[in-house]
Amino acid sequence: MNWLRGPLGSIRIVLLLIAGLGMLIGMHGWQIHERFQYIKTGFHSTQATVELLEFEQSSTATKGEMVRVFTPSIVYRYEVDGRELRGKRIDCENSDLYGKAAMQEFESRYSIDSRETCYYDPAEPTDVMLFKPKANRSAGYLHAAGFCVATAFFGIIMMQVLTGKSARVAPRRRAPPTWAPEDAGPNDPLARTRQIYRERLENRD
Repeated sequence: MNWLRGPLGSIRIVLLLIAGLGMLIGMHGWQIHERFQYIKTGFHSTQATVELLEFEQSSTATKGEMVRVFTPSIVYRYEVDGRELRGKRIDCENSDLYGKAAMQEFESRYSIDSRETCYYDPAEPTDVMLFKPKANRSAGYLHAAGFCVATAFFGIIMMQVLTGKSARVAPRRRAPPTWAPEDAGPNDPLARTRQIYRERLENRD
């Protein structure tokens, strides 16, 4: 892990964390996408009877104007394999209604004792909702964005690692000393000493 050390080590650690976060975001988006696909293709339908319908009112600013927001609270009764069950969920996304007209339309459709179609998971009949989800583009965008972020930062990290390795300078080998011709003569009393010293220097490299 030497590539995490040095002056660029902290930057590489931050890039690695961002890449890991991008992978987590991408995986979460993929799980949401898989959930939506299973609801659309794997859920079964049955008839339900509305027992209770209420609205919680709030307000929010939209394009500089205050708009009333109605959050419906509903209870409906349905049967699966002879079992009488009750559900409260409308759909798997935000079910807020913006404006009084949208609230009145919802109230007229899901009035008390009205019969509507609900959708449930055959493996877990209590997992039920009134609306099947449409194409969930946000989950797909989340999945794609997460993996793009992870791929980009992993690429930057690899470039940093490879650049750091290529920038390392190989240690310079010490060249053995050059010996003058007169130093190697047989009449030189220190010729043997110089020969031994030279061999040691050459063997050290």
